Amino acid sequence: MVVTRAPTVAELLAERGIALHPGDRVSPAPEEPLSDGQVVHVFREKTVYVRFGEDGEPAVFRTTAERVGEALAGWGIALGEGDRVDPAPDVRLVDGETLTLVLHAQGYRLERRAIPPATEKVEDPSLLKGTTKVVREGREGEEVLFYRVVYENGAPKEQVLVDRRVEREALSTVVHVGTKEPPKPVPLSTAAPVRAPEEGDGLVSVGGKTYAVQKVLRGVTLVAYTAGPESTGKNPGDPGYGRTALGYPAQEGRTIAVDPSVIPLRSWVYIEGYGLYRAEDVGGGIRGNVIDVYFADLASALRFGRKTGVTVYVLGPDVR
Repeated sequence: MVVTRAPTVAELLAERGIALHPGDRVSPAPEEPLSDGQVVHVFREKTVYVRFGEDGEPAVFRTTAERVGEALAGWGIALGEGDRVDPAPDVRLVDGETLTLVLHAQGYRLERRAIPPATEKVEDPSLLKGTTKVVREGREGEEVLFYRVVYENGAPKEQVLVDRRVEREALSTVVHVGTKEPPKPVPLSTAAPVRAPEEGDGLVSVGGKTYAVQKVLRGVTLVAYTAGPESTGKNPGDPGYGRTALGYPAQEGRTIAVDPSVIPLRSWVYIEGYGLYRAEDVGGGIRGNVIDVYFADLASALRFGRKTGVTVYVLGPDVR
């Protein structure tokens, strides 16, 4: 209790040597007159550091409030449901205190997402086995997703999917898969070499059968090849491995690769000294009077190697 004759709060403070600094607050106000038994409060300004979130950078706030909750109200910060402050709102503030605030808000987010087209496979007996054909290209669909988002101090903290709508259905890709068995080759006898036909007779006999000759090629080069990477660049399991340009399985003792401008594909030929073969394949390096002879394994192909100066009789697609 203080006894004074000062007429106003300001004069009382001056009389008692109590200086007010910028930011301090006194109640009643300094200009208010004093009355008997009156209580005068002096509130000193405090510096408080406020962090928004556990990892937030501290921001400097100033207040004359006595407790945490009063300071927040003075700064215009209202705690809502789920919000929290540390220390608690009823804790008394001290100068230099650090407050940690976690403020929550809720909003909604819309996301558009593409729906990839499915692939629909249909068996097609008109296509050879191992082949496919796309008969309808697919088209992406589109869906819209709605999320409820919880924000913590302005940053998204979690989201929950609340609705999903398909705005455009995806159109599937339709692929036909071949089921047709390739024609089975009919093996022909590869008899021992016979004499070349006389000029003008137009016939050649092999294994007791006589065939009409459409064309005679002289000075032909024979080169061995296989289905492997050393000849075709393909490995087992690769598309087209072991199959000819006509779609047949390559067969040793039957299949040859030719230049179609010299020997038409599907033509049977008699290779003097080696027997009957069929033109079923082509190759990028085959030009003119060069024939690649198929072998099932690399060792056999290496043993055969390369032969030159060979005579070949082109018999055509039909033999008799």
